[in-house]
Amino acid sequence: MKKLIIFAGLLLSLFNIQASCPNDTSYKNLGWVVSYPQNFELFSKYFMNQLERGIQSGEYVKDLKGVIATSESKIENRLYMDVTTWDNLSTGPNEAYGDFAVFRNNNDLNQILEIRWFNYGERYVAVNSKLMNCVSIIPPTAQNTIL
Repeated sequence: MKKLIIFAGLLLSLFNIQASCPNDTSYKNLGWVVSYPQNFELFSKYFMNQLERGIQSGEYVKDLKGVIATSESKIENRLYMDVTTWDNLSTGPNEAYGDFAVFRNNNDLNQILEIRWFNYGERYVAVNSKLMNCVSIIPPTAQNTIL
């Protein structure tokens, strides 16, 4: 997990400047760190590998899975996203509800659109700027959730 945090921090420091959008502003106003990594594909591959290691070790467990629509896609006007969340069992029960979330194109699950994670009280979202205009949906209002 520490490697994931360090790598994520490095990648988030190398981000593309995006035009401001209301969702991004809302997330930032609620204390989220919003980024558009220049090499989202590399970041998402590393993130998914670390997530898989946590799942295999039993440290992370699947939490929620569903489909959400967004109008922030560069692919379609209304894109349906397959969203899966996982819990880190070492996180306190009331500290976070869902520690990781992966948003994929529901028509092509190989396309990762957005990744979210919770780490020591901070919430992060990384957006694939090749496929998305900005953060996909309005932010959650609860301080301890990522979806």
